[in-house]
Amino acid sequence: MKVTITVETTSPNGTRDVHSEVVEKDVIVLGRGAGSDVRLESGAAALTHAQLSVGPTGQVIIEDLGSLGGVLLNDTPVSRQALRVGDKLSLADIQFEVRARPDGLELFREKRREEKLDLDAKIRRDLMAVHVPNRLPSFKLLSLSLAALVIGLFFVWPVLTEHKGSWSSGPIAAPHQMVGHDCTACHEGNFKAVSDKNCLSCHQLTAHAEVFKHVSAEKSTSEPSCASCHMDHNGPHGLIVRQAALCTDCHANIDSFMTARGNQAAVRNIPDFASHPQFAVTLQPESVGAVPRRVSLDEPAKLKDVSNVKLNHKVHLQPNLRTKTGRKTLQCADCHALSDNFRTIKKIEFETHCQECHTLEFDERLPKREVPHGDPDVVYRFLYAEYAKLLLGSTSVSSPTRTEFQQRGGRIPGKTSVAVVEAAKAPDDFSRSFVEQESRGAEKILFTKTACYLCHGVGNNKAPSAEIKDRALSFFTVLKPQIPERWMPKSIFSHGSHEEVSCEECHSGVRESELTADVLLPKIETCKDCHAEISRTGHPEKGKVSGDCITCHSYHDSQPIPAERKRPIKDIVAGLKL
Repeated sequence: MKVTITVETTSPNGTRDVHSEVVEKDVIVLGRGAGSDVRLESGAAALTHAQLSVGPTGQVIIEDLGSLGGVLLNDTPVSRQALRVGDKLSLADIQFEVRARPDGLELFREKRREEKLDLDAKIRRDLMAVHVPNRLPSFKLLSLSLAALVIGLFFVWPVLTEHKGSWSSGPIAAPHQMVGHDCTACHEGNFKAVSDKNCLSCHQLTAHAEVFKHVSAEKSTSEPSCASCHMDHNGPHGLIVRQAALCTDCHANIDSFMTARGNQAAVRNIPDFASHPQFAVTLQPESVGAVPRRVSLDEPAKLKDVSNVKLNHKVHLQPNLRTKTGRKTLQCADCHALSDNFRTIKKIEFETHCQECHTLEFDERLPKREVPHGDPDVVYRFLYAEYAKLLLGSTSVSSPTRTEFQQRGGRIPGKTSVAVVEAAKAPDDFSRSFVEQESRGAEKILFTKTACYLCHGVGNNKAPSAEIKDRALSFFTVLKPQIPERWMPKSIFSHGSHEEVSCEECHSGVRESELTADVLLPKIETCKDCHAEISRTGHPEKGKVSGDCITCHSYHDSQPIPAERKRPIKDIVAGLKL
């Protein structure tokens, strides 16, 4: 980035002197300090007042670096804004005009030279020189004296007396109160920063941070320490810093950050929430045991839910559905209820959410008798036992005699034919044939036409028929449901915090969805309706909720401490380390 600073100075007699300075850097700092790339000759300007950088689209960005004088663009205060040709830029009391140049951008400033002091001004200056208050010790002497006093009170005195309370920069955080009396629990010496080694004596480092530690060890580069983000002595609740800049310092240019360390970034550059890419969800693989797929919500062709469960939202949200106890209109919360932690959604369970409407009855002769929901082998054995009891007359339904059974010629669902009965030579053969035929018939209807078939993907058992019969196994298998507990496992989300928002505001299109494959999750545009990143002023956009990085992402996931690193309370309080 090349920026030309042009100052046109007009003297009292009207002559003009033009001075231009070309600065070519990626980031140009403007301020009063000696280390600034562009010096601002004004007492109202901060040492590092503002900076110029190149935005994602190639525009030159002016950004306030927390100055008291502020940055005005066309008389409007800004913290970060792209410059355009013709803009009026004010840094404290210094004004520039943004102009275009063939080789970049120009900041043009007009300056008027002060007139020389007249005679009266010289007289006033001489009088002030002999004024009594001006004969007092100089400001420099007073400053040196005060500095000596500060050094004596805050450095020499604590070392001599061991009273180091004056060295503390503020109240210690609540999690560290137990060791707050012992500075050496964290600090290895006077005026030495806390090392990561001391932090790791009590805390377990997470995988995210391990990446940087491993890379820095290989490349001998300096990476942010624990104390870069977790700054203690900021009060009981000040240990976790929420500023998005702690994340965007790396992620704004993550490609270069990782490339310089011999790695390849797995994510794209994200300088702020406004530039955050579309959400990606973790979908179940099309075959059991395969690796789950990460798919962006902007890729509808790939966005297919493979849950092995048949669900039609449109049908379930129709009014006055028939249930076992009467008519009912389902609401979202009837199936998707908040967990006790008030954050996640409870798992869908047949007994809790489905059984009220979906019956598993299998024979009109056994009213209100339902097969168990679960393993197909258990279902078949249940059927076999029920038909055995039916034949033996152990239920309220009388069992048919051989003659009655022949006269009926067959009965749903088994539809046992007369031919089967005739083929049975002995009473025991007849009983087994009746029970097995009825059981297999009911099983076939349950898994190919009703009940199980309506909600699950059903396949055939590939075991040999002889083994199936010998071990009383089912002829069918049910595809295992693959319902994700978390669609976005790399994020943090609380349904309880969004309770006042209607479900369909985020999960739109649910009333028209007829396919299980539909992924009815909100896109990032929906989140941006309510959330915005906190600016450098410390407040989000008016009317928006804070949307900083750690609102939805965690750098440190909870990690258990190994058993060998656990210590008695008395050792922790005493500051004893492993």
